[in-house]
Amino acid sequence: LGRWAQLVLALGTLTVMARFLGPELYGSYSLAILAMTFADTLVFGTFSDTLIQRQTIEERHKAAAFLVSMGLGLLLALALIPAAEPFARAMNAPIMADVLPFIRIAIVMV
Repeated sequence: LGRWAQLVLALGTLTVMARFLGPELYGSYSLAILAMTFADTLVFGTFSDTLIQRQTIEERHKAAAFLVSMGLGLLLALALIPAAEPFARAMNAPIMADVLPFIRIAIVMV
């Protein structure tokens, strides 16, 4: 049920954003969402699975997974500082250089 709600919310958000932003800004928005999804998958898609596979979970296992995920999230957030401008140029979307710092904050908060 949670996955379906997330899917419906994402579809609704994309529809509203496409209508109000216009083609150029919507493309930049899509690239920002892509960057955030990539970081989210990299950070949270790997270490939480190791907890699920364990027969017994101790507090130290949860703490280790949390610390590694948080550390990787912070590392990715810091990596976006020097990468924002080259990424924006590579994607031919100059506004991305202004958007990526806010995505960086979201990566750490998720």
